[in-house]
Amino acid sequence: MLMIKPQFEVGRERLGAGGVVHSPSDRRQAIDAVVEDAAGLGWIPQWRADSQLAGPAGNLEHFVCFHAVRSEDEEPDDIRLG
Repeated sequence: MLMIKPQFEVGRERLGAGGVVHSPSDRRQAIDAVVEDAAGLGWIPQWRADSQLAGPAGNLEHFVCFHAVRSEDEEPDDIRLG
């Protein structure tokens, strides 16, 4: 399971006051980019969910549970997310 913190993914130029991601579009793009990068490493998202609680500054984290796709010659411990 991975917790994505969009405020660290969008870049400073797209953060609002207090380091909060206010734009739903920017937030979604940041989350999708992380999920796409993970998929490129062989991690397939099984489910995704927004946090039900905002952080102290107002940011909403996003959770993704991944399933690792591996070849037959790999051991489970050989699979890493980067």
